[in-house]
Amino acid sequence: MQPLSDVVFALVAISFGITFVTLVILLVRWHYLRCGRIVNQWAESNGYELLSVERRLLCPASFFWTLNRWKQVYFVKVRKPDGEIQCGWVRCGDFILPTFADSIEVCWDDSPPSAASRRY
Repeated sequence: MQPLSDVVFALVAISFGITFVTLVILLVRWHYLRCGRIVNQWAESNGYELLSVERRLLCPASFFWTLNRWKQVYFVKVRKPDGEIQCGWVRCGDFILPTFADSIEVCWDDSPPSAASRRY
């Protein structure tokens, strides 16, 4: 039979492990929901109607070199206020604190990346 202190230590270790895993899952979920809200706010503030939003793991070269795992890239299709439909790439997050920053960067498909990349 094991001493009581070993059992208590095992229970405490399991409790901390479960708590840690739960916090990580909640943080990741919160991050994805937050990025979705940022994209919706960006579209609304620019008068765009979001027709489709797809989170992408692969992104255009203009975003690739400055991407980290916490920045989310979306391929969006929007209807502009004048009725024109346009597609492009949207990246959420800042370089230093990507999860907590409200910044967004857009690269439209129909223009060169250097001219189309804008921060909002």
